Amino acid sequence: MKSLKNIYLLPEGFKNSFLFLSIAFTGFTLGIVVFYSRFFCPYMFIFLLFLPAFLYFLKENSVFFIIFYLIFFLCLGALRASFTINTGEGLIVGKGIIASFLKNSKYYKQAKVNIEEANIDVIGRVEGRFDLNEDINVFDKIIFQGELKKPYRYKNMESETLFSENILENRRILKVNTLKIESKNKFFRWLIDVRKCLINEFNKIKGSGKNFFIEVLFGERVLDNDTRDIFSKTGTAHILSISGLHFTLTVFFAFVIAYIFNLIFPSSVDFLPRQVLVVVISIPFLIAYAFLSGLSVPAMRAFLFFAFSSFFMLFFKKHFNSFNLLFLVALIFIINDPLIITSKSFQLSFLSVFALLISFRYSSFLNNRLEKKLVLKILNYFIAMMFVSFVITLFILPILNSFSNQNLLASMLANPVVIPVFSLIILPFLFISLPFAFINEGIFNTILIIPDSGYRLILGYLEFLFHKMPEIYLSINFSILTLIFYYLTLLSLFLLSKKLKLLVVPLGIFLVFVFTKDPLKGPVLVFPDVGQGDCAILKTEDEKVLFFDTGGNTWDESLGSRVYLPLMRKLGAKKVDLIILSHSHPDHTGMLDWLGKNFKIEKVLHSEDVIFSGKEVLINEGKCKINLLPGINSKNENNRSTWVLIEYKNYRILFTGDTEKDSIEKMVIKYNRLLKDKVTIIKVPHHGAKSSFREVLYKTLNPEYAIITVGEKNPWNLPSQEVLEYLRKRKIKYYRTDRDGEIIFNLNNGKVITYRNYYRF
Repeated sequence: MKSLKNIYLLPEGFKNSFLFLSIAFTGFTLGIVVFYSRFFCPYMFIFLLFLPAFLYFLKENSVFFIIFYLIFFLCLGALRASFTINTGEGLIVGKGIIASFLKNSKYYKQAKVNIEEANIDVIGRVEGRFDLNEDINVFDKIIFQGELKKPYRYKNMESETLFSENILENRRILKVNTLKIESKNKFFRWLIDVRKCLINEFNKIKGSGKNFFIEVLFGERVLDNDTRDIFSKTGTAHILSISGLHFTLTVFFAFVIAYIFNLIFPSSVDFLPRQVLVVVISIPFLIAYAFLSGLSVPAMRAFLFFAFSSFFMLFFKKHFNSFNLLFLVALIFIINDPLIITSKSFQLSFLSVFALLISFRYSSFLNNRLEKKLVLKILNYFIAMMFVSFVITLFILPILNSFSNQNLLASMLANPVVIPVFSLIILPFLFISLPFAFINEGIFNTILIIPDSGYRLILGYLEFLFHKMPEIYLSINFSILTLIFYYLTLLSLFLLSKKLKLLVVPLGIFLVFVFTKDPLKGPVLVFPDVGQGDCAILKTEDEKVLFFDTGGNTWDESLGSRVYLPLMRKLGAKKVDLIILSHSHPDHTGMLDWLGKNFKIEKVLHSEDVIFSGKEVLINEGKCKINLLPGINSKNENNRSTWVLIEYKNYRILFTGDTEKDSIEKMVIKYNRLLKDKVTIIKVPHHGAKSSFREVLYKTLNPEYAIITVGEKNPWNLPSQEVLEYLRKRKIKYYRTDRDGEIIFNLNNGKVITYRNYYRF
């Protein structure tokens, strides 16, 4: 049988399947990036200049063909991406198929939907949102009515550090109002019923680890947020995902079945070799488990990994290199769905496996056979696992940096203990327990004592690291060039010769720091675009970070990672010194919990605390003087809004919450002593609503700037034209976050920068 690399028409110096597949994946991905983000072209050009030189150092003689194939696949990637363009919006009636498992959020169920017929043009999959009471499942055919709209695109200067925000232009959310199930897939319904039965059995157990077991076996997000936060901050959240280990165990049990079969029928080996029998038995089990685990990206990656390795072993009589398989499977993913490259699950899944393969291959610790003493072997193991953990963390750092904070020291100490306990004790016994869930409840519960003990062991250890270890965070505010130089430097560290490493790696590290964005220096006042919500952040010259309302969007669970984390990175902030909440509506307070889980908060003041005092409250934060003006003690929550008057530098800044017109006049009269002087900046009440407009407010304050925090295309048509016309009439310079995007006031030089006028390059 011919070697696979001879199937391709490649030049002699280029018959390296690893190089070919890596170029194919890289070119295809770059094609998608260039298609969606044409402003990336200068950086793609720089990358292409680096690539030939980099490959030359790898002693690859076919640089011309490398560039040719890279450009060829780049064009294919751009062509594939062109088939995902969506322009349709509005009311929609049509037919479709549920294309993924449903996930429950607080307000709705969500799943991917393949739209087959509709009254407006839609290409590819859309994200469907359904009522929590809908009884639908994967592969059900549905007839629906609803609304098709774009995801909200936050116009913040850090939102486009990567190009993913541009892709939102082609994504669509289907909000289903009514639906009818046209047909149900009985086989998959049966599999889902089995899955539900197993989950119910685990819910019955009394051990502390039942939610953990459900999550690691079936991919259901049922762990409480505090526990999940411990796994995330200690760098062990990867064990919560379906991985190759799950499928390896499935294959192991298939091997046991095949071994028993050969013992019973010895002559079967003559016409059905054991390795073929293992594959034959494994495939249906693997397909079933892929569905039981929720068809997640890690699960499908692991399944395809095994399927292709089995294919090459059976038909080509050789083991396909793990790197080749990884690039091949990743290529299949992005050919199937180009938009998946923005998925954090996809990025983390493939990049962590790539880092794992590299660290195993190049770690001298892992194959150290010189040490024969048990103590030294154990020590070698811990050093090796710390090394692997460190390498994986370095590779996935830019991704982790975009949505969470991870303690680097805790991660390095956690994984050497957690991985073996999870791999050798918890997961194997969970698999062994599965058939007994249907056979004998007593045996089922007895078996689960072992993984429950393992879970309590690792959770106790992680809690110790979480609370006791010094917090060491490797936080980099990545720009596009920083990202390119960062990964080139990492690859150089593992792929170049020792002499070249001494030259390239220090240069790469230097370039990473040169192109890393410096934090935004105080004093600055930032009004980020958080959609339909209120939030402002003041960073003082002594580095204190003060929040005035936190914003919140019940329909966007990724608001924290898309807006607040990049913003805190930009500010160089590791904690929040003070949060003042004007009133309790979720569009003003919704992100408080998220901020508390990701950053240390020194102090929070609620409007109710101020109202009950009934008096003005003066807070001094360094040179910043903050006056809290209690709202009206009314049944209307909007009128209970606490006003905040900041006196800092030469600025007077007023935040007015959602106070409505009748109470505005009362507030102006009540606090006339403080409000009689000119205000530099006013946050317009209630997103610019007509119901919160009083002329006396602007005549009294005579503001220079007015800020309207409002979501684009909001259902209330805010801000009102009456408010806008009045501001224009009085020649008050106003900015609105739905059009201008993020607004930044430099309180030193008086400059105002908005997303709309910000020139990125």
